[in-house]
Amino acid sequence: MRIAIGLMLLCASGTAWSQDFAVAQMNSVRQPTTATGAELPKDDAAIIAAANFGRCIAARRDGAKMLGVLPESVRDRRLIFGVTMTPEICSTHGNFFELAPSFLRGSVAEYQLKRDFDLVSGKALHRPAKIFDLPQEGVRSALKANQKAVLSFLEYGRCVATVDLQNVSKLVSSNVRTAEERTAFKNLAPALSQCLAPGMTLKVNPFKLRGYLAEGAYRYLTSKGAS
Repeated sequence: MRIAIGLMLLCASGTAWSQDFAVAQMNSVRQPTTATGAELPKDDAAIIAAANFGRCIAARRDGAKMLGVLPESVRDRRLIFGVTMTPEICSTHGNFFELAPSFLRGSVAEYQLKRDFDLVSGKALHRPAKIFDLPQEGVRSALKANQKAVLSFLEYGRCVATVDLQNVSKLVSSNVRTAEERTAFKNLAPALSQCLAPGMTLKVNPFKLRGYLAEGAYRYLTSKGAS
């Protein structure tokens, strides 16, 4: 697994995840963009700054509502725009308002996961945020390609968290572009492979994958507590 240039995993036998996977490999996921064409940061310095900005926003604004809204929807974008109207202290990390919306959603998911759950036991520390219901098949088939892709990655993230919550927890507790992050991804390789359907290969930006795994873990622990 080469974290520096992206994640490529050949699947192993085990729990399979394949729904909408062809869509999930579209360019809109591999090179996510906003309506204005802005992409996620690519060099280490920009990624670290963007992660710090997202963490700052999440800690100072109520971003938990995002987890209750369908990703890449109009309401999702409005909520993201709202939380970016933030104190100037977060602007010291740079101006990231034009980045792909899912970047900030992933940062919020990481923050909320660590805030709302004991990541050792998996037990809720207090009442978790409301999460959105997955669309029924008829509704889902009518969604835009980028929405289908994000939903597929969130389902994948939930599968990985179900298989190896310990190392997902270590990943979201690490800082981006650090030895700790690389080790966490390496240790997650078996679970990441196990959750792919036979013959599938996963290609995704590691920075975005962190967010998908965090929100997938949040959904898993929330439903686990409710069952």
